[in-house]
Amino acid sequence: MGLEAILLQAFDVKGLAFYLIPLVVGAAGYFSGRYSTRISEWIKGPALDEAEAKKLAAKRTNEHLKLFASFCNTVGAAIIGAALIVPYLTQHNTSLDAPAFVWGLFGAALHIVGHGSLRFMRSEG
Repeated sequence: MGLEAILLQAFDVKGLAFYLIPLVVGAAGYFSGRYSTRISEWIKGPALDEAEAKKLAAKRTNEHLKLFASFCNTVGAAIIGAALIVPYLTQHNTSLDAPAFVWGLFGAALHIVGHGSLRFMRSEG
């Protein structure tokens, strides 16, 4: 069997699975016996009592809310900039057409949604 045939077999989906499955299964068997406690703690996290679990859940919720608020603020500011500021700077026209005004309102609404979503943050203490 030539090098070209070996490479074709290795990069074939079935050929790649043929080589990788025993490797993955063997590594999983090796690590499951030797590092099972560390791997399960890494995957699931350490065992927590009820108070620590609630605190961790509140932190996760708060981080998700902050990310959502940041996303809404950024997209809202980009829409406002694209709809209102860029046409003013390029055309030096102070009058707004209807689509630009509607997009500006949509950007402002997204900005308000971002700020409003922070009201749902939970206490971590």
